[in-house]
Amino acid sequence: MSDRASRIQEATGLYFQILQQLNRHNIPEWLELDLTFQQMKVLYILKQKGGLTMSELSDRLGVSMPTITGIISRLVERKDDSPALVARVTSAEDRRKVTAYLTDAGEKITQQLDTLNRKLFAQALAQLTDGEMEDARAGLSHIANAVSEQRTVTTIETVTPLLNRVLGEEESVVTQVNAEPVALN
Repeated sequence: MSDRASRIQEATGLYFQILQQLNRHNIPEWLELDLTFQQMKVLYILKQKGGLTMSELSDRLGVSMPTITGIISRLVERKDDSPALVARVTSAEDRRKVTAYLTDAGEKITQQLDTLNRKLFAQALAQLTDGEMEDARAGLSHIANAVSEQRTVTTIETVTPLLNRVLGEEESVVTQVNAEPVALN
């Protein structure tokens, strides 16, 4: 494996270590929400994309239509008189077309978790020296710019074979990922 591929692998590992640590600190807040991981994924997808049809959600999560319908139903019809986190809107032109949207309560939950993540990350950054802080800021700025300029995404179908590969083969993982891009919509 080349030195560059090794550094990319190390940086990727550090990124996921940060995410795991942030999530570990979020566990009590997540448990209080009484939501499954799939339900949280739906909330964040809807936050990012706005309204999506059941078919679009089914495709994005890789689940069947009955599964996504059940997930959405539980987000609409909450226990203990809790407010709905998602609203379903049926198309006037085609009653079979149902679109899901975040409600104000759904938006509030995702915002609370985002705020908590920002707070935890800020607390971690506050522990750095001024020099370390500047290095971290510059590095994160470069990464943010690279991600925002990225023109392709890799689907799970192109990532799965890579995850099964043994590192150190002829082509680096980065070369493999970039070899099979999928155009953004």
